[in-house]
Amino acid sequence: MPTDKNTFSKQKSSKRKLLIVALIAILFIPIVWAFMNAKTLDGKGYSGTQFEITLYDPQNELIVSDASVVEYSSVNSAITIFNQIITNMQKIDASAVDLTKLSSPITADITKEKSTAKYSFYFSEIGDCYCSDANGQLYLIVPSDAEKFLTSSYSECIYKSAAPPLLLTGNNEEVIPKTARWNYKNKAQNFVSASEIKTSSETLVYKISGSFDIRFESVPDECNIRIYRDDTLIFNGTYQELDDMAITTETRLKVDITARWSYNEATDYYGETTYSFKADVNNYANFTVNDSQVSQNGFLIISGMNVENIFNIEFTPILQEGVLIYPHSPAFISIGENTYGVLTFSDDMEIGTYSFNITYGTFSKDFTVELLPAQEAPIIYNTQKSLEEMYFFINNTAQQEFEQITSTIHTDISNEIYFYDTFLDHLNLGYKIEYLYDTFVSCDDESLMFQAIGNRYYSDDETRTTVQALNGGKVVFKGYCNYLGNFVIIEHIGRIGQHGTAQHDGFLLLCSLYDSFVNTNYCLKNNIKLK
Repeated sequence: MPTDKNTFSKQKSSKRKLLIVALIAILFIPIVWAFMNAKTLDGKGYSGTQFEITLYDPQNELIVSDASVVEYSSVNSAITIFNQIITNMQKIDASAVDLTKLSSPITADITKEKSTAKYSFYFSEIGDCYCSDANGQLYLIVPSDAEKFLTSSYSECIYKSAAPPLLLTGNNEEVIPKTARWNYKNKAQNFVSASEIKTSSETLVYKISGSFDIRFESVPDECNIRIYRDDTLIFNGTYQELDDMAITTETRLKVDITARWSYNEATDYYGETTYSFKADVNNYANFTVNDSQVSQNGFLIISGMNVENIFNIEFTPILQEGVLIYPHSPAFISIGENTYGVLTFSDDMEIGTYSFNITYGTFSKDFTVELLPAQEAPIIYNTQKSLEEMYFFINNTAQQEFEQITSTIHTDISNEIYFYDTFLDHLNLGYKIEYLYDTFVSCDDESLMFQAIGNRYYSDDETRTTVQALNGGKVVFKGYCNYLGNFVIIEHIGRIGQHGTAQHDGFLLLCSLYDSFVNTNYCLKNNIKLK
């Protein structure tokens, strides 16, 4: 029986439509399934695990802030990198690592699946990397995850070599570059162009005291410096030649510098920086010494003016025929606008001439000091014996015992001296002097003799007068030794007492500089107030 062509055509069309519908349904099943099982839906309509991160460098400067779905993020994004880090990191004992010995951390606020937490990440170029959370729990970051961060664009702040060597003034003030083209080597040993270098197009002004003193942390391979005074070029030379330049008048200078560090596979960086700034050169330094002679067990005071940075003072013993080498370097301190240093001369130093040089900026001067023998003790109290006989009773062990005790006591003012201006007039304060520094003193029963390392004052008042404090403070130690009997070390209170070497109730005033006892009377007469 013949088939109707129209009927056949309709049947064929219906089958084709059913096939197309089936194919469409098959294609949509995964999409529908994913939609039905989606955890979140972001603002762009992507479904998956929502992740937000705000990352800060060790100076709390923003590195990146981003939010997206993990499944759709780039493999190099902060979202992908830190999602892997916090997912794979391994919990370890918090006491296993001393975080204070690691470099400063970068920090992050991370929200994952609506749960927010704060983290500190301790990344290292060469060692293990760690993470700690807000609860103090410590984690080891999987090395492969750490390397993904350390080779990413977000890790620049981790690398010291990502910034050019600092240019510093003599006052240790950092000079900001005008421009910088810089490259550093990352964890993968690839050179990367730095993008976060601090620069300034503004012409900044820096104060330079005493000389045109600038220095790089690392000397550049090439460096040209041009210095102008009132638009007149007064210097055009290299970094090394700058040492020979002296500024003799107060002035404002204009400075242009171009510095280059050459490419070298053996180094971690290369590049070029330029600087354009103004420098105010003034306040020429000057140093003096309070005397040209000193006795053994004495000391000299070096006084300085217009010193901005005490750590830039250069003290150099002079080696030449007939001159002895001073064995120590003085420690300088600043008190207001003045600077002081102390040169101590112990009794074991050789008698003779000592010379040294002090240099600061354009100031440079040689000093010569004559060391004399220690002065003999003027008086011996409480005995009728001769000086030669009394030496038999000297007991150095007792004095060493006291010095050993006091040397182990920590106080905030261990290297400081305080005196009232009126203390020289001890009579008006109600005290008399029993013996002075360097006096040889013996007990009444002649069982002990020693050389005084302080001044002893006493009062006729039998009520055990309270000792006037030289400065407010607290008791830091109390004890007993053969040398002093009962004693307290204070910041500063106390009452006078009596010991076997004394005829009266009184107190002993000791002065020390840099762990050595020095002449108390000298300190008083010179009104020294080191602070």
